[in-house]
Amino acid sequence: MEFATSDEFRAITKYFDAAKVQFHTFSLEEDKTLRVVLKPIPVGIDTNEVKEDLELQGFKPIKVSRMVRRDNKPLQNLLVDGIPDLPGAEN
Repeated sequence: MEFATSDEFRAITKYFDAAKVQFHTFSLEEDKTLRVVLKPIPVGIDTNEVKEDLELQGFKPIKVSRMVRRDNKPLQNLLVDGIPDLPGAEN
């Protein structure tokens, strides 16, 4: 199914949820957030410090988390969720 507006999409998904109908959808483009990996960020630096610093720079991250290996050893990479698209940025 395709909808002309996001309001139509939200209305039908709300109806399906209420009726307990099984369905699958993809996220609306407008609801997607940009994810960014920052590296190398030393393991000793707390993710809250990074989030606060990004906010001071004018960004509005939803979540900052440290990436880990399969054995749960922390990496020097941070995953930042929710950085808004910047004008002129590549997709």
